[in-house]
Amino acid sequence: MNIDEPLKSNENVSFPRGVPRKKFYARQRYVLASLGFMGYFLISCLRNCINVTVLSMVRWNNTETNVTDAMNSTVEKSKGFGWSSSQEGLFLGAYFYGYVCTNIMGGWLGRKFGFPIVFGLPIFISAILSIATPIAAYTSFALVIACRVLIGLLQGASVCAFQGCWSSWAPPLERSLLNSIAWSGFPFGLGFANFFAGYICGTLGWEAVFYILGGVAIGWSVVWILIVSDSPRTNRCITAEEVVYIEKSIGFTPKDMLQSQDVPWGAIMKSRSVWAIFVAHFCDNWTGNTFNAILPTFMSKIFNFNVFQSGAVMTAPYIAQVGVSILAGYITDAARQRKWISTSVARKVNTIIAQGFLNIFMIIACYCTNSTTVIVLLVVGMSFRGFTYAGHNSSPIDIAPMYAGVVFGISNTIASITGFLGPLTAGLVITDKTSISQWQTMFWINGAFGFFGSIFFACFASEVERNWAQIKDSDKETDLKTNLKSALTDDEC
Repeated sequence: MNIDEPLKSNENVSFPRGVPRKKFYARQRYVLASLGFMGYFLISCLRNCINVTVLSMVRWNNTETNVTDAMNSTVEKSKGFGWSSSQEGLFLGAYFYGYVCTNIMGGWLGRKFGFPIVFGLPIFISAILSIATPIAAYTSFALVIACRVLIGLLQGASVCAFQGCWSSWAPPLERSLLNSIAWSGFPFGLGFANFFAGYICGTLGWEAVFYILGGVAIGWSVVWILIVSDSPRTNRCITAEEVVYIEKSIGFTPKDMLQSQDVPWGAIMKSRSVWAIFVAHFCDNWTGNTFNAILPTFMSKIFNFNVFQSGAVMTAPYIAQVGVSILAGYITDAARQRKWISTSVARKVNTIIAQGFLNIFMIIACYCTNSTTVIVLLVVGMSFRGFTYAGHNSSPIDIAPMYAGVVFGISNTIASITGFLGPLTAGLVITDKTSISQWQTMFWINGAFGFFGSIFFACFASEVERNWAQIKDSDKETDLKTNLKSALTDDEC
């Protein structure tokens, strides 16, 4: 149902007592999306800044040392740490050991305690841990690893908690754009982190990377606490007109949401639509994570790019991806509002574009011999991945707005496994990094995952809100259960 947003509301909106009202005329749902963009941007920066920073942290002429000895070693600031290659790998991967453990918990906690605290507080604490990272590194190897694991644990919960906000904040016909604005902070942070870390390491020293990012994240946390609320009605800056528009569009109020607190875990795991999201998310992350890991080496070994040229090549696609994702979200919602396309078709088309075009351009690139042509194909192909935010990434909000954070938490946990499996597979396939045929084989493997994931999603996904995700009226609970037994759906099986 398309509901026009009124300029003035004739309805009397009852705001909670004790919530001071501020005159702030920006639409608060877009303020929330923008703050989500910054939050995801900072999460991405704090996660990925070490990829470049580690080059300044570790001595290039170090020899292999025993891990146990390094646990208690200290290092002079000018010489760098004497970590071995295996220790560097552990440092780079420590974040993900924590990250994959808290995705599901984050979705559940966000639903139980509200997304503002479960999204904002972990970023605040991880900012403090970021500032403490240099101190930990100079103290012992074990302590800096613990810092990275803890940051991963916190941000794993934070990432999934935010998805739950749209159940009370996003009108159905604006979900694609709002979700795309927020999520585009991730690729922007990934593209920004490489250049930022490289510049700061060369001018102020590697320690400053952690201090600056941590300080900015603390500042963001203060703004987040002051502005964001769990629902439109409790927001300090929202107008009555926007509250009426959001609540009428969504069809329920925060009071309604409190009626159902138990997560239907069994129904979620039996839902065919949910498994379509799981498969599409896994395959999307496989291609994205694997390409992110292997493309710098591909450009270095096949086209003799140095580390700075490879970094520039990896930055451009992610910056382009931000614009593409927001544009895709806007076009998708505009087409849905004009009823040119259904929500189900829109999600499937966007997923096919994201994975299909990405892998087609990448496969073509690995057969080209001109470096300029390859760069253009990589930038264009990777930018198309921005369509995924208006595709399967928005599906949890459509099929289960009440449990979107939980569904996404499970999905992101499964998909995060690709952060280990993709690069591992690449290492097994590409034994000779100068062999173009081996690179082509790996690109085709990535393509197979991408094509399969998009086709599976197109065949089995449905954007109709599931019966188990709908609000149940306590007065009609018995009748509803009776009707559900006889109802035939295309999903629960």
